[in-house]
Amino acid sequence: MPLKDLFAVARQKKISLVARIDDFLATEAHNLATGKIQEKDLRIREAEIERQLAEQKLKRWKTRDVDSRKHFLHPSSLMGCARAFCYKFMDAPAKESSYGGIEATGRTMRIFSNGDMYHLRMQALFIRMGIAKLEDVEVEFDRGDEQGTADILVRLDNVRGVVDFKSANEYAFNAVQQSRPDHKHEMQLRVYMEKFGVKFGILLYENKNTQLLKEVVLLRNKMKEDELRQRRDYIRAHIHKRKLADREGKTKTTIPCSRCVYRHLCYDAAEEKKWRDGWSKAKRVLKKEVTLL
Repeated sequence: MPLKDLFAVARQKKISLVARIDDFLATEAHNLATGKIQEKDLRIREAEIERQLAEQKLKRWKTRDVDSRKHFLHPSSLMGCARAFCYKFMDAPAKESSYGGIEATGRTMRIFSNGDMYHLRMQALFIRMGIAKLEDVEVEFDRGDEQGTADILVRLDNVRGVVDFKSANEYAFNAVQQSRPDHKHEMQLRVYMEKFGVKFGILLYENKNTQLLKEVVLLRNKMKEDELRQRRDYIRAHIHKRKLADREGKTKTTIPCSRCVYRHLCYDAAEEKKWRDGWSKAKRVLKKEVTLL
C-alpha cells in the first residue's frame, strides 16, 4: 500500500495502530476462550519475549557510559530549557528538589517504574503482533555530538516507522489531540524519524488511569526539521562558547523552573557567580596540567 494511501486510511480510523492492537488482543482473547490457544502457552511466550528484552536492556546498561552522555544532545532534552542544558553540559552542581520530601521522591520513582513497565508491555506486544523484531527495540543512534534511543522501530504494511511510548495522567491524556500533541514529544519523535530515515512516526499515549490508548501519526516535515536544526545550532553556539543560554522559564516557582535541579544557580546571581568562578579556575588548572604533560 502506498504511503499516502496508508495514512489516508489511518485518518479514517480503519487501519490505525490502536485499532490493530485492539484487534490483536480481542482475537487472542477469543482464541483463549474457545481453546484454540492455551493460556499456559501464551504466558510462556510472553515471558520469553520479556526475558529477551530484559537481557537486551541489561547488556545495554552494562556498556553505557552515563557520565559522558550528559555532554551530548539528546532528543528528550532538545526542546527543554536550553539554559538547563548548558548547566548540565558544564557540569554544574545539580540540587534535587526537596519539595514533598521522601513521600514525593518515592512517588516519582514509582511513576518512572510504571512508565518502564508500560514500555516493556508494549514492546513485547509489538513483537508478538509481528510488526517489530527484538533487534528493533530501543534502537540507539550516535552521530557527532548527538545521541538518542528510540523506543521501537516498526513496519506497518511494509512501511518502516518509529513509535514512541508515552504514559500520561488523565489531564495530560485528554489534552493530547490528534493534530496537536505535546510539542516536546512531537519534536523528540521527529528527531528519531530524521535520524533513522523512516517515513512516519507515531506517538502512542496510554492513560495511566484507564489504560485507554491514543495515537498521533506524524509524517516527515521539512519545516519542523528546520526548526530542530535551528534549535540544535542555538544550543551548540552556547555550549561551544561555554556561555549560558537565556532562561526559558518565567518564575522560580512555576514549571519548568520549579522542578529544575539548577534553579539554585539560575535564580541566585551570587551563587551562580561563585560556581562560574570556581569552574573557570578549575578549567585553567586542568589546561595548565595538560600542557605540562
